[in-house]
Amino acid sequence: MNDDEANGDVQFIKAHKMILASRNTVFEAMLFGPAADKVDIIQISTFSYELMDLLLKYLYSEKTHITESTARPMFEMAYFYQVPALINLCSQYIQSIFRDDSVCGILELALLYGNVGLRNAASIISIKMP
Repeated sequence: MNDDEANGDVQFIKAHKMILASRNTVFEAMLFGPAADKVDIIQISTFSYELMDLLLKYLYSEKTHITESTARPMFEMAYFYQVPALINLCSQYIQSIFRDDSVCGILELALLYGNVGLRNAASIISIKMP
């Protein structure tokens, strides 16, 4: 379940607890760990409905569609939910869309999350800049 903060609506995404837990240690802890709520609906308000939908689809299929507008939030969400393969996909996509005017933002993201690939790519581009 996800709260849409803009208008107060609650949106639901159906998913199988066992599949989520088998594919992700964060969901495993949320759903079956010692501090897990024993309810059928969990509320997630950290990320938007659209991003959660993309994450769950990725966990089910290991496929996703990354765009320029979703790359950074998906990267951050992948770190939050500890999904290394999705972190790598987002990092590769972000590196592929680098522009001179985005180096500082990408470097900030790399340093915030300790992502060596993004840091190296941002450093190479910033060295080339006058």
